[in-house]
Amino acid sequence: MKVTITNESLEKFEAEVIMVFEVKEFGKKYVVYRFADEVEEKLSTIHTSILKEETKDHLVLEEITNDDEWSVIKEIMKDIVNSERVG
Repeated sequence: MKVTITNESLEKFEAEVIMVFEVKEFGKKYVVYRFADEVEEKLSTIHTSILKEETKDHLVLEEITNDDEWSVIKEIMKDIVNSERVG
């Protein structure tokens, strides 16, 4: 899914959403995405942010600043990558 992302500075970027997931421990949703200009590249940077607001084609994100939150997110991402390698 391609969307427009607005950051905290109100800058807008085109991005491709890879996945959205919720962590009940923190009561938040997170979005994993990459910027549209990186989609064709073999190695692109994947980003994860807190999903603050969502419409059909627009996301408002917030930076993850809590170390405990990042630790949980990293473990979830490792599990996802490992399950895709097996499946």
